[in-house]
Amino acid sequence: MRESFTYGSVGRAPGNRCLYPENDINNAGQITGLGHKQDRSLHAFLLTPYSGPVPDPVPEPATILFLGTGLVGLAVFHRKAKKG
Repeated sequence: MRESFTYGSVGRAPGNRCLYPENDINNAGQITGLGHKQDRSLHAFLLTPYSGPVPDPVPEPATILFLGTGLVGLAVFHRKAKKG
């Protein structure tokens, strides 16, 4: 299983997991460490720095507008189909 974490979330991983990063960084800039899940099973992890482009933010207001427009269109279509 592969999961991604941002710098601020390394110590508080989702799903009741806890990560313990080591104090060593290898030549590739990667950090290794151990973590445990809620069932206390131990797992090793490798944190690799990402220097790619930052994705554009999702335009949530436009998404909601498109959803609302689609729902209104479906309601109008349903009403016209019901009348005749």
